Amino acid sequence: MQFDQSNIQQLLRYALQERNSEAVLHLNTFMKDVPDAIPVITAQLTDWLQTEPDAVYFFARTTLGYAFDKQWLPLLHDAAQASLKIVVDHSDSESIMEWLRLIAREPATYQLNDILREGIHLAQIRAREDGILGGRLLPFTLKRACDLVLEMMDDATFIQVLSAPIGLALRTFDSDAIAQTLDSGRDLGLLVLSQALKFAPNNPAAAEVFTPDIITYLWQLSQDEDALSYLIPDLRPSTLIQRLLDDSVAWLNGDSIQTLLLHTMDAPNDELFIRLCYQLTKQDHSKLVSRLNTLYLSSQYPPDVIIRSLTRLQEATILSPQEITPIAYQLGTLYDWKNTQGKIVLEYLGRLFQQHPTVQLPLDGLRKLNKLASELRQETIQKTFIKRIQTLLDAQSDEAPPLDFIIELQETTAWNNNLQNQLLGWWRSYALNQPLTRLQFMDKSFENKRALETLRGIVQTTIAIRKFLGKRSLAEVASMVNATFTLLQLLSDSFDPANNKPLDFDVATFQMELTNHADDLTAQERSVFAKDLRELAELITTMADYRSKSTLIRREDDIERQLMSGEQDPQSAIDTMRWLAGFLGRMPNN
Repeated sequence: MQFDQSNIQQLLRYALQERNSEAVLHLNTFMKDVPDAIPVITAQLTDWLQTEPDAVYFFARTTLGYAFDKQWLPLLHDAAQASLKIVVDHSDSESIMEWLRLIAREPATYQLNDILREGIHLAQIRAREDGILGGRLLPFTLKRACDLVLEMMDDATFIQVLSAPIGLALRTFDSDAIAQTLDSGRDLGLLVLSQALKFAPNNPAAAEVFTPDIITYLWQLSQDEDALSYLIPDLRPSTLIQRLLDDSVAWLNGDSIQTLLLHTMDAPNDELFIRLCYQLTKQDHSKLVSRLNTLYLSSQYPPDVIIRSLTRLQEATILSPQEITPIAYQLGTLYDWKNTQGKIVLEYLGRLFQQHPTVQLPLDGLRKLNKLASELRQETIQKTFIKRIQTLLDAQSDEAPPLDFIIELQETTAWNNNLQNQLLGWWRSYALNQPLTRLQFMDKSFENKRALETLRGIVQTTIAIRKFLGKRSLAEVASMVNATFTLLQLLSDSFDPANNKPLDFDVATFQMELTNHADDLTAQERSVFAKDLRELAELITTMADYRSKSTLIRREDDIERQLMSGEQDPQSAIDTMRWLAGFLGRMPNN
């Protein structure tokens, strides 16, 4: 089929000059029917590409829209590239952006992404002299070719001329400029915050950007990050938060750190919280403990959430059980110990004390816990708290426990036999290690205190044993008892009636015999000897009066047997000698 070349050229010129899509479609139909016309048309389009590439772009774009054919893609790319260069070199910022937006909206099948990126790069160069263009180019690039923004951020000249507020925010980190940038768009706001985070370690103005409100803003954005999926990972809220957790503890202000702690603690995944605490403890462990104490007491989270958090910190070896203990105690006070939340904390403290024998609280705190456990009838927990109280009392060497405290211990354990036995067992050990003067003071203090009769009995018994033994060893006492027994046996053998027959005592003979030994003692020694004999006789008489007496029900030998077997407690010195003899006899041989 023949065609008139001049008519085709005229129709093509009309289509290009008038941007007439019907004429383009007519030419496409003609090229389909008359393939020989294609070289003529493409040759003329190539000529136009040098002077009016935008018209050629119109033709190629319309043709591809009519019937997609890859053979027209090179022409479309060449036209787009040439048009962009002309627009960037000679047009205003709005025209440049219009062309970039046009190319960005084209179907992916047109494969114009590289052209778009090249156009953005050319526009960036132009924007080094046109801050308004730069201000328009940035948000466009964030959405269409986000990775190119990093190159822009490294272009000092580009940033220097950027229009406000974004330019001012990036150059000086001015708070008002940053606020306006955040209002203008989340992506621009994240870009500014990313730059601030980059410079914050060495730039106080950049560091001051991260206020508690900004931390909260970032956190809220991270909860809906899918809406920002077009951003590169470096600019996403979660990435900025990660960088804050790892790099900010040295320069971030205290309130912002506290806000970070609050949000990370509330996160479904506690790894962020642990990471932040780990960074903080490396910087200043004691300050971290103080921060956490403030966090838990002001957060108003339920106790199970806080306890779970404390447990994770313990597992991560960031907080020791001893550091956790006062935090938990204050938490219980905050919740009011006797309500449901307070009971949860009390039980947690009980477990903590059980699992870690060295954990301790001040005495006032332990007394409070002991009372609460007693009121709630929590035997196992109370037993643990009492052990800690006893440990503290054992360590006190300067004074006896306050009387009201001892009464309190007695009263709070009265409800449970096991706890009473624990208290008595410790009290015996405690009394054993006290000096005599303190024991005597306690004995006097316990006088007329009915609730303390059992405890006073232990004190009095300890005093009696202490007086009996003194500073002597048991071997020394045994030797003294043997000597005493020998003397008394000699007296009994010599002067007690034998076979119920009284001794015929001749006074003159006795006096003569002693006179023969008079020189064995000085006059003073004889005086002391006489006094000791007199008082010994009186003491023996008194001791005999105090011993347990036989009755119609119990004979003397019954009493002695019960004392020897331990069935009866001694009531006097003679009873004690019998009881002690039986006790020593029952002791196993080593």
